[in-house]
Amino acid sequence: MIETEKAILAAVIEWPDNIILVIDNCDEDFFQSAESRELYRILKGLYKGRSIIDWATVFDLSRGKIRESYLASLLDTLKGVYPSGVSAYIKEKIRLIKTVRTQKKLLAEVEKQAKLPDVDFEKIHQIINEAKIIETLEEDKKFEAAYEEFLEWKNKEKTNITLGLPSFDRLIGSFSYGEIVSIFGRTYTAKTFLMLNIMEHLVGNLMDDERIGFFSLEMAKPAIFERIAQIFFGKSRWDIQDELKEANINFQELLRRYERVNLYGKVYSVSEIEQLTKRDKLKIVFIDFLQLLKEEKAGSQYEKTTRKIRELKEFAKNQSVVIFLAVQISRKGEGGWEAVSISMARESGQIEELSDFIIGVWNPSLKEGASSKWKGKICMKLLKNKRGGPFPLVARFDENSGRIIELEHELNEYF
Repeated sequence: MIETEKAILAAVIEWPDNIILVIDNCDEDFFQSAESRELYRILKGLYKGRSIIDWATVFDLSRGKIRESYLASLLDTLKGVYPSGVSAYIKEKIRLIKTVRTQKKLLAEVEKQAKLPDVDFEKIHQIINEAKIIETLEEDKKFEAAYEEFLEWKNKEKTNITLGLPSFDRLIGSFSYGEIVSIFGRTYTAKTFLMLNIMEHLVGNLMDDERIGFFSLEMAKPAIFERIAQIFFGKSRWDIQDELKEANINFQELLRRYERVNLYGKVYSVSEIEQLTKRDKLKIVFIDFLQLLKEEKAGSQYEKTTRKIRELKEFAKNQSVVIFLAVQISRKGEGGWEAVSISMARESGQIEELSDFIIGVWNPSLKEGASSKWKGKICMKLLKNKRGGPFPLVARFDENSGRIIELEHELNEYF
């Protein structure tokens, strides 16, 4: 495979426009040869620094790091390659290396899974996907193309994606694909129940091509299913458990209502959620919650959080989906009874900047000595609204069923 690696890198030096194709599909670990890895680092550094990639520059930067005989042999790999076919040439070489390595990895994983009681088919599917070529994103940059996209966008702009909270829905309207709705709150303030109530509202209003994915990074799928059942039936978890034992509850109507909802219970990274979204044709994605997304790169907590929210925004736009994102706020939110402000997001101001809408949620009844008027109620505030200003509301929160209903006519009584 060493000669194949050299062919990929030589083609990039000769035809630098293909560098993005290589960076999207390869990292340093892709190359077995230490000299190929060093050459890849040099090419990537030139690209990141927006410097010219040519043979003279590469030779200068390689001096003392890569043998001259290795560099000289690069040209031999390009015999018979023409500019018109270079992209296909590079793809074929990358595909060959990916296929060989994936086969070895897949055989080892299948052997490992065969010894387990429950086969992890998603893991096997993930390994198979590693052999696929990531196509370089291309777009028409002409102004006329923007006009055509504008007309198409206006035709598609209207969605049925709303919150089911009348006051907020009047201010926001429907959400557009590519937008992120972040929900800020401390533990025990009904963030997950709020997301599930929004999902319960949405499943009855889905368009023909819309499918929902709920990624629970904290709770197991059975726990999420139980909370969905509580909201749907309007019963406590204990009532559902008792009726289940006595066979007095029929889940068929619930299953029919949620037939276009996928529940995911493992901890994924942003890129893995994006792959699953594309594979399963999701249009609305719930992620519970931001800080539990799997880390793919090292760095400080600030850097990791910033990277995650940036990747989520790119994912929302590139895959044309609406993302509902739960965000655990800092200790400034006290024990969950303090009114939430936009500055309480942990680790990174990028959450505020890249979220299109932010909803703060808190529960005043959690504070010791709280007024009895707060019993069974939670507060919310639209902290960021790119289509208007902030707005507060009070909602009834049934702690047994988890149902949340806005108390539209009682706002002045509490704020």
